[in-house]
Amino acid sequence: MKIKRYNEAQYDSDAIALIDHVTQNKSKKVFCWIGTSMGGLQGMRLAPRVYFTNFIVNDIGPIISAKGLNRLGGYVGNDPDVRLYFHFSSFCF
Repeated sequence: MKIKRYNEAQYDSDAIALIDHVTQNKSKKVFCWIGTSMGGLQGMRLAPRVYFTNFIVNDIGPIISAKGLNRLGGYVGNDPDVRLYFHFSSFCF
């Protein structure tokens, strides 16, 4: 792959192709997007073009307030049980 293809437009195009593929047999293209850092920013760019049932982003900004940092600190070490899709979906829906 050429270095010129490593850009936001290419990432978005690849994501749209993947979403189209995994939802090809569905009457409505719905998708749960979870994006961290660049993936969160990508989800924000895709949101006008894709119907997200849920849209979860984290760590997308260069600055975080002390209040936000403390709230996130409360999550550290509290690993939820997400071994099965059912468990994961309870966090999304």
